[in-house]
Amino acid sequence: MTKKPTEPGKTRHPMLSERQLNAVEAIILGSTDSEAAERAGVTRQTVNVWKRHNPDFVAELNRRREAVYSASCDRLRGLVSEALDAIEMELQSGTAEAYKCALKLLQIAGMQGSPLAGGGPTDEREIVAKRAYEEGLVDHPAFAGDKHLVLARQLMRRDELVESAPEDMEGELEAKRSQLALDFASAFEDLRQH
Repeated sequence: MTKKPTEPGKTRHPMLSERQLNAVEAIILGSTDSEAAERAGVTRQTVNVWKRHNPDFVAELNRRREAVYSASCDRLRGLVSEALDAIEMELQSGTAEAYKCALKLLQIAGMQGSPLAGGGPTDEREIVAKRAYEEGLVDHPAFAGDKHLVLARQLMRRDELVESAPEDMEGELEAKRSQLALDFASAFEDLRQH
């Protein structure tokens, strides 16, 4: 697969395909999963699978959301002075409409944990460690060592393959399932021995 050159100001995630990067970009620009899938040349189901089971995709999406949110917060902070001026003018004039708008802007600018925030982890290791915890491999995500992470990543990859495989690939899928089951059993046994 040939990768396009990186646009100025944008970084490329080494583990994501061009299609995945296109889907991330579309989602960040406000597209639905269906629209993002169309832009990336994949199905909506594939985009959903990436969002649920691909830690690299999730981390990149969260990184981009965080960047957009941060830029939006900076813009809001820049409007605080004007909002205060509008509140002051409205308080002096007695009309309520601009006052309500300015007050709401101030509330949004000062909100912690705003619904506009991306809110998810931006580190692939953190995403995989959480999966290790969810699978019962560790008592807390912070305790996930390299072997736990390898095993959890294999489980996530298995889920990604299972959920994104077209129906006409059942035979190939079954072979991959068998191989993943063997890899999983081997990694799990190795983990138990150490």
